[in-house]
Amino acid sequence: MIRSSKLAKNLGLTKSTVNRLAREGNIPCIALPSGHRRFDLEAVRQRLATEPTMTLMRPLSSTKPTFSK
Repeated sequence: MIRSSKLAKNLGLTKSTVNRLAREGNIPCIALPSGHRRFDLEAVRQRLATEPTMTLMRPLSSTKPTFSK
C-alpha cells in the first residue's frame, strides 16, 4: 500500500488528481481512520486499464471570465 504522492508519481498524475479520483470512487483505495488514503498500485493500474474513458481531468469551469474596464 502506498501514499497518494507515490501513486501520483508512478502514474504521472498530480497528487490532487489522485485524491479527486479516489474521492469520486474512480480508483480503489483504503481510507485510514486518520482520513488519509492508501493505494494498491496494481489495483489502481488495473482499474485505469479497464476504464480507458474515465476522465482524469476536471471539466473546465462554466463561468465566463470577467474583464474590468
